[in-house]
Amino acid sequence: MTTITQAASPLADAIKAATQFKLLLDVQPAGALFNPCGSGDARESVCYALASLSLAQATLAEKASSGALTHGHDQVDLLMEVAFGPDRIREKRSTAYMEGARSYLELCVTGAEMPCKYGTGTAEFDAYFAGLDEGREIWRSQMRKEPA
Repeated sequence: MTTITQAASPLADAIKAATQFKLLLDVQPAGALFNPCGSGDARESVCYALASLSLAQATLAEKASSGALTHGHDQVDLLMEVAFGPDRIREKRSTAYMEGARSYLELCVTGAEMPCKYGTGTAEFDAYFAGLDEGREIWRSQMRKEPA
């Protein structure tokens, strides 16, 4: 016998359904999905990228409102997933760049400082500080979304 359980909230239900639907799309062969936003595979469309971003943001909001973000690192991980996850259509970033973004977010969320481990004058040093700038923008964007 199948048991039907009620989810914690309508938002949780929507997130679960969207996640399951997205997983169905993701396993289809490349080029097999009609793209209502233009030509090519639907997973390469702006619509798909925006839907993926909205899903990640809704997941973050649901976890934050339910108290599921029990540790500051959880929030940082979710913010990094929203910004750099595989569902985002954007250029890949270097490890140093992503470490810089994570460093800024860790400082804002947990107060932990992560000093730059790269030597001055190196490409990694420059990438780390460019990542810090993006981390600052990610944090500002998050603060604009949260109620006062």
